[in-house]
Amino acid sequence: MAFHEHRFNLPADVKAGDAELERVAGRALRHEHVRSVSVDRDRRLAVIRCRQPIVDVDFAEIAACATADFATIDQGASLPAIISWIDPRDGSISFVRMPRRANGWWKALYLLLAAAFLALGLIGVVLPGLPTTPFVLLGSYFLLRSSQRLHQRLMSSRLFGGILRDWHVHRGIRPHVRARAIAVVALVVIASLAIARPPLPIAIGIIALVACGLFVIWRLPNIKASDA
Repeated sequence: MAFHEHRFNLPADVKAGDAELERVAGRALRHEHVRSVSVDRDRRLAVIRCRQPIVDVDFAEIAACATADFATIDQGASLPAIISWIDPRDGSISFVRMPRRANGWWKALYLLLAAAFLALGLIGVVLPGLPTTPFVLLGSYFLLRSSQRLHQRLMSSRLFGGILRDWHVHRGIRPHVRARAIAVVALVVIASLAIARPPLPIAIGIIALVACGLFVIWRLPNIKASDA
């Protein structure tokens, strides 16, 4: 998925504290087309990302609204609930809207689904014939809507954190992640079939399942070098 990006400098008072930074991000995220807001390590530059195609987005207006005087613009205005995280790769901090939370039985169901998909993702780490990335993304989807605390832990994990941070900000995966996943899955499946030599119907079934998983990975949007 492609995004329009607009970069703007942050005023000095915003750099002073996390509360001011969150308010800037919340104001920008009030716009329905804004997907994410990222701020660099030094808190000097912010990046607003919007979905394409968009013909009615005035980035300058959004930036001006986000960094205007807090006392005047926030009177009577509610900011959306947001989640944030720090990317250990470059020290940047990103913000996205918090989706609607599940409650009651729905929350229990979402937690159960999140656990199931993440378990499949972990199995995929050990058995490369099972694609990991789609299951991790599905697990993140349900966990974000049922337990923000657990989702924050998942986002900071060394195993899955990078994939999830890229997905939430860019709605895609990096080319080397895609290439490595496809290569590892294909090599392991070919080697396993050559060594085990299962009956032809079983081999065909395995190849068909793996092909479906590889197709899902292949279809995930790509993060361009200019976006990463």
